[in-house]
Amino acid sequence: MTDSVIKEWQTIPFGVVHMQSDYELIGKVLASNHRLRILNLLAERVMTPVEMAKSLKMERSHVSKTLRELRSLGLVECKNPTLRKGKLFSVTPRGRHTIESLHSLKKSGETADESD
Repeated sequence: MTDSVIKEWQTIPFGVVHMQSDYELIGKVLASNHRLRILNLLAERVMTPVEMAKSLKMERSHVSKTLRELRSLGLVECKNPTLRKGKLFSVTPRGRHTIESLHSLKKSGETADESD
């Protein structure tokens, strides 16, 4: 790779996100009950923020803030970002991988508890 190609690759917006370890992402998700609940909900199906707020009995402003956080981590994406209302959100492949990692950690923790 040439230096110019490497420099160009380093400026990709999600380059920082992909450099975060799985454990860092898991820690960020677990640090917020809102992040965890929204990520798990979006793992089931594509939804609008209004649907999420109703389903989770959360304020829409909290849902919107949490979605911004999850988007910045590369865990969710907006399918129709040009719309002002009715935006649809879904889990990204990285988000799905993080959810699977969370479930694996939970299972291994339960297994460790049982063996004590």
